[in-house]
Parts: sequence; C-alpha cells; structure tokens
Amino acid sequence: MYSKEREQFEYFKKPCLAMLGGMAKAGTIPSNMCNTRILCQTARTTVSQCTECGMFFIWHHNILLNFKQKEFYLFLTHIKKYVFQQRSICFPDGEYRLLMHSAAEEISMAFTEEEWEDIKEVLTEAAYLANVYAILKGTP
Repeated sequence: MYSKEREQFEYFKKPCLAMLGGMAKAGTIPSNMCNTRILCQTARTTVSQCTECGMFFIWHHNILLNFKQKEFYLFLTHIKKYVFQQRSICFPDGEYRLLMHSAAEEISMAFTEEEWEDIKEVLTEAAYLANVYAILKGTP
C-alpha cells in the first residue's frame, strides 16, 4: 500500500479486543488499537486481521465490515451460497446487482457481478491465509 493509503488505513483501526480485555502483553502494540496485518488485497477490497484479538476487517469501497473470527467464517460460508444470477436485480441505472441484507433491516449492500466475484475470492484467500497464520501460531 502507498504510505498515504496506509496512513488512512491506520487511522480507522478499532480498539483491540485483546487490549480491552487485558489479554495483550505490555508493549506489543502502542495503544489499545488493533495491530492488523493484510491477508488479501485487490483494487476494490482489502481484508486484514488483528494479530492480537483476531478480529477481521473487510474494506470494500466505502463499506467496512468487522467480524470476530467465528463470525467471519460464518459470513464467508453464507455468501458462498449466493448465486449472482439468482439473486441480482436490475437497478435504475440498468445494471444488475446482487443485494445482500445486513443485520440492520434498513441497510443493504449492492454488488455488481464483478464486485461480487471479487469479494468472494478475496475473502476465500484471506481465510486460507488466516488459517496458515493460526497454524503457525499454534492456535485452532
């Protein structure tokens, strides 16, 4: 990432769950913010994970999703079931988009077919790399 993009990314770090719970070792990270590592990145989407608390962060355009480890894998399993051609609708601009509803009834996310395939691919690759890091760290 370019330094300006990295600065913007650093600005939005969330309070680290491990630090808030008093589980992090003193001096491992400078404050109570997550110390993230990028697991996978494309032009549209970045997936990172906190090295302390394990929280996943998914950045896609102007959307930021945060998931604990279990929820991240459940989310990935859930979205892999979506078939674009079966769930997409035509928007007023004439482009078909897949609608994915959020936990908040008033908020839905819309993805073009290209965006949808991209986000599924990035999340899958990020999950594989997160599993590799977990194996190396010796955690399940």
